Order: sequence, then structure tokens, then C-alpha cells
Amino acid sequence: MFLNMEGFNDGSPFLWNCYTVPKVDAIRVSNGIYDEIKIDETLDIENSIEKDVWTLDTAFDAKFQNNLEAGNIGSGLPIQYIRFKRRKVGELNWEVMVDVPFDKNIENYDIIDYLIENAVDIEYCLVPLVQFIEGQGVSSIVTTDYKSLFLTGRDESNILQNYPLRFDEKASDITINMDKTIQKTLSSKYPAILCGESQYLSGSIAVKLVSPTTEDNQGRIDMKAEKAYRESFETFISSGHPILIRNHSMYILGTIQEPKKNPAFDEEVAFGIYDYTMAFTEVNNAKDLEVLKSNGLVYTVTTN
Repeated sequence: MFLNMEGFNDGSPFLWNCYTVPKVDAIRVSNGIYDEIKIDETLDIENSIEKDVWTLDTAFDAKFQNNLEAGNIGSGLPIQYIRFKRRKVGELNWEVMVDVPFDKNIENYDIIDYLIENAVDIEYCLVPLVQFIEGQGVSSIVTTDYKSLFLTGRDESNILQNYPLRFDEKASDITINMDKTIQKTLSSKYPAILCGESQYLSGSIAVKLVSPTTEDNQGRIDMKAEKAYRESFETFISSGHPILIRNHSMYILGTIQEPKKNPAFDEEVAFGIYDYTMAFTEVNNAKDLEVLKSNGLVYTVTTN
């Protein structure tokens, strides 16, 4: 037997009605000692006494640690922002990806990370903010795995573009450019070595440009789609904005120079596809998220 607001209960159900509405507006508890109260807005849950961590389905998780923190942050203050952040597994410092104004009428905040290098274990975290104070968040670890070459940057309209270059990708030797001069001297048997601070990469890449329309058509070429895609790609690489150049083992922030194109024209390739060659030069540190932001490579969040 136990006591609830209706009086003593002799073993009958605690609730006679099971509400399936996926929104919790309020909860009231009293006259008891509570260790934790957690509400998940999902029906896919098992009855268990195990204490689960905060998940994306959690609407309320009060742990009664001498504060009122549960669904919102501290003392019932409303959430002002949602923060996305990331860090490599094993590192202490988080990189703030973006802060988004919070709207209680929005259920999903989605983000795609086009600015991540390959073959890393990365932890993403979503946290609420009040006056730039972080509350309890939810995190997940992802191992990145991609093989194709991608060019990511802003076009002439300042819209973030991500061009996948998956076909006939080839790369030249990548040069490690360093300021190092070997100078003969009259006073020594061996030459003097003079070094500067410069150290950057350069090289060239060759690819076959294929539009998403042709890919979706399982290789059947749409000439109009290819022409439009080719023109937008050429405008993108000539815009002058720094571009993130990345594939399975290359990750640099650079610029594209000397692009050349040649229509694929042989018995194995249908008309309408072009081969491109282009040189690239590294211009800054792609592994510093603040550097990427300063060059216009910022995150966009979609909501629904």
C-alpha cells in the first residue's frame, strides 16, 4: 500500500488513465522525499529503476541538488540559446560551433558539420544557455569516415557550398613549402642555414565533375543540369574566398588557382561531363575553428 493525493492505495493502478500526449506542461509533487524525477517525451521506454542520463527525448530531469535545475537552467530561468559545441575525444577544451536563439515552439535543431577532418573521434554536445551560462547538455561521439574530395566555402552570394568531387580524383605530389636558405660562408667548412616562419602546402588536383542530377539518375546525363552545375562550380572556385579542401587524408584551408577544364570525349564517357585540373595553396590553419569562422566558414542550423 502507498499514499497518494487520493488517499491510501491498496495495490490498484497508480493512474487509471495513460496519457500519450507527447508534451508535458506541468508536474506537481509534494509530501515526499525524492531523489530524482525524470520525464522523457517518448513511449519507447522500459520500466526500470536505473537512472538514465539526459537524452534528446528528455523534457525534465530534476536531481534536487540544492537547486531548481531540471528542464531549464537554474531557478526556473527560461532558456535563451541552444549551443552546439565539439571537441576531439581526449581533449579538454570545447570548440563552440554556433549559438542559436531558443524557441520553445521548435522541436528540432539540426546541424551538418562540413568543417571536420576525416578519421577523428569527435564528441558533439548540445547545451542550453542562460546569460551565456551553460546548463546540462547531451553529447554523442562520432568517428568521421569519408573518402571523397570536398571543396567547402562561400560562393559569390555568400552562401555556404559543399561540392563533393567523387569521380576520377587524382592529386599531385604535395609540396611542403618552407623558408629555408642554405648559404655558403667563407668562415666555415659547412654552409649556414637561414630559416623563416613560412610553412604551407601546395599542389594540384584533378577530378571529373558530375552533377547530383546525373548521380541521382544512375549516370544518365542531363546536359542542362551538367551545364548549370559546371557554371556554378566555376563561379565558386573563382570567387576568391578561402576554401576548405578535404578528403580522406588531406585537410587544408586554401585557395584555388589555375583551373583548367577539358570535356571528357572518348568511347567510355558520355557527352556533357568535364575533367578539371586545378592548383591549390594553403593560406591558413584549417584545424582552428576560429580561423574558419573568420574566413566565413560558419555553421548554419535548420529548425522544424
